Amino acid sequence: MKKFDKYKAKDYIIRSHERCKNMKVEYNRIYSKKIISGDKLQKKLEEKRELIITAEPFMNQIYNFVKGSNFFSILTDEEGCILSVIGDENILSEAFSLKMIPGAYMDEANIGTNAMGTALAEGKPVQISGDEHFIKAYHRWTCSGAPIKDSNGKIIGSLDLTGYSENVHSHTLGMVVAAVNAIEKMFYINK
Repeated sequence: MKKFDKYKAKDYIIRSHERCKNMKVEYNRIYSKKIISGDKLQKKLEEKRELIITAEPFMNQIYNFVKGSNFFSILTDEEGCILSVIGDENILSEAFSLKMIPGAYMDEANIGTNAMGTALAEGKPVQISGDEHFIKAYHRWTCSGAPIKDSNGKIIGSLDLTGYSENVHSHTLGMVVAAVNAIEKMFYINK
């Protein structure tokens, strides 16, 4: 059923797919199993206000580098809950049709292998492209994500840059990692 060559796949992709199989994530899933809205979402956004405010300028900066090339950037909390999304209108409307919206949980248990959830699970930056994603609906994209850690080294969120697979370069992950490093430095400075 899966097309990617597991013998050539990155170790973290193999581990993630195994976790997804063990959690019984459906290959044909389209939306996250967990999406909060209304008061629950407002409470979450208020609780994560410092992360959102700290990350926003850096999200805008990396988005401005890729603006007009069908990319979007996503900020999640440590559970994979989307807090903020910015990007080009065309790809955003496609992402929103898959309910990749604030309040949607992007952790592996709820939506399978993806850069946000896998970066959180692995505790390191990852790039996931095409059929490396566990669910078929995400095969059109490449996602580059990295965990965000506080000044004590605890994971508090993730930052992701997603685009169509044919438009992504290995430098995309480097941009995300640089932005995450800057966000983490702000937390250290403001400690």
